[in-house]
Amino acid sequence: MKVTIKDIAKRTGYSINTVSRALKGKPDVKEATKQTILAAAHEMGYVANALAGSLRSSRRNVIGVLLSADSANPVFAEMIQGIENYARSRGFSIILINTEQDVEKQKTGTEVLLSQQVDGLIIMPVADPSITEEQYLQLPCPFVFLGRNLGGLSSHSVMFDDIDGAAAATSFFLNRNLTKILFLEGPAGFCSSIDRKQGYFNAYRQHGLEADERYCFTTDGHMQGGYDAVVKAVEQSVEFESIFAYNDLVGYGALRALKDLKIAVPEQVQIIGYDNLEISRFFSPRLTSMETPRIDIGRIAAEELINHIQDENYPYKNISLQATLVPGETVL
Repeated sequence: MKVTIKDIAKRTGYSINTVSRALKGKPDVKEATKQTILAAAHEMGYVANALAGSLRSSRRNVIGVLLSADSANPVFAEMIQGIENYARSRGFSIILINTEQDVEKQKTGTEVLLSQQVDGLIIMPVADPSITEEQYLQLPCPFVFLGRNLGGLSSHSVMFDDIDGAAAATSFFLNRNLTKILFLEGPAGFCSSIDRKQGYFNAYRQHGLEADERYCFTTDGHMQGGYDAVVKAVEQSVEFESIFAYNDLVGYGALRALKDLKIAVPEQVQIIGYDNLEISRFFSPRLTSMETPRIDIGRIAAEELINHIQDENYPYKNISLQATLVPGETVL
């Protein structure tokens, strides 16, 4: 059986990240630690990936962007704009691959980008347990996660603070004594879905209340999902005064369902979405929403990655950007 970095980490007691850096000879690992890890690797018969070293022989000033994105959601177009604008300002170009949230497409896409000898990768990872920390740590180039994180590699992430953002949206209603809040959550397994649900529950606790799981309905992140969730809640006789939607697409789907059900917005039910999409300016009523700095997050991800490409000792960080409430016409 092939010995992996994870096996060495388990044997030595060091983190996967430390083991990876020691095996690559990084100077920020203490000499004693490095020798312990190297000795264990030798004893266990670890064989490094020779291809990885060869791929880093020269710099091309090209960044690979691997997004597990929903192409129907304009949020991701703005992220890409931020990446590309900043990369161009530093003399880099990008190669973009969209994996459409598919594990095999992510694996194939990674191979394609590495075959193009990109200098680094910006990755929005697929939410799947089969893709491990070790697979990323064995990449032959620097990498930064965009908009999502992965377990022990949170220091590689540039993300929105979805926990605080969701708590702020929920608190907006709670501060107005609207305690029956329908939460239309996103796709299961996405860290943004998990974090926004945590923020929803946190807000209730901060107000000395207890959230009811019966008010939480999973959606696929699309308009139809928001529409179906509201219809289902009404059919199940769930009484709600307001709705917090996972994103604006879900929010607009919910808005349409309320219209068809002859429930007035915002007089009978108020709604807050998430992302504050540019297209909202052209809808009536305009959705109140939590605005996320999407161009900024792309720019920062590109900046961090290029800093890593140009300085291998540049430290990895966990960068979190705040969402802000933008009033629209769906709240009072």
